[in-house]
Amino acid sequence: GSMTISANQNPNSDGGPDESGWLKINWDTNQTSASGFEKTLHTNSIISGDDVTIGYRIFMPNSSAQFIGSDSIAYQVISATGGSSLVNVVTSVGDQVDDFTSSTISPPNTSNTDEGETVKVQFRFPTAADYPQAGADVYIKDFTFLHTRCC
Repeated sequence: GSMTISANQNPNSDGGPDESGWLKINWDTNQTSASGFEKTLHTNSIISGDDVTIGYRIFMPNSSAQFIGSDSIAYQVISATGGSSLVNVVTSVGDQVDDFTSSTISPPNTSNTDEGETVKVQFRFPTAADYPQAGADVYIKDFTFLHTRCC
């Protein structure tokens, strides 16, 4: 199966807010392993002493068990550079817009050898009970990634 990503979508027909400008991700088949999507942001690596804050709005329709269970949907937001990563585990009950802002993440042991590697942000569904099923949609809007470096 494949995943389709479409820009400037309106989630209203899926029970979401009636507003355009959402990024829509759709899976056309049941996923049988971890699944997700990523975006390369820049080439200034995350190193020890840096701070990262991630923010976004997300809407995941789940009225028809598009994420298997009827309980909360667990997903990860990962910022990765080279061999290092910062992981936020997030849960949502689905069928509502969630506003998410991570607390400031300060990687304590990030290897400075990752300098010059690209920084990617991944949204992943790694838990078998929450793998996207055929017809699953995720809408994301107002994504922010703040990467600050001292000195």
